[in-house]
Amino acid sequence: NSAFGSSGFDFLPGGYRNYDTGTYGNLGGDGYFWSSTENGSNYAWVRILYCDRSQVYRHCSYGKRNGFSVRLVRDLN
Repeated sequence: NSAFGSSGFDFLPGGYRNYDTGTYGNLGGDGYFWSSTENGSNYAWVRILYCDRSQVYRHCSYGKRNGFSVRLVRDLN
């Protein structure tokens, strides 16, 4: 995708790890990132960046035991 990284938000599309099966999916294709916002005690919001779409998607149905990427933001002050 020629637009990859053009927004200034560069990331490695790390895919995800499914807790129930232990399998990995979409490695190198899409980016799944935890949000800091919980959705009950067992779920949290997730942001998904698909390699073939320009939108950022927000989903709440992923359990906290799954494996997604974490984006660290450094405060320059």
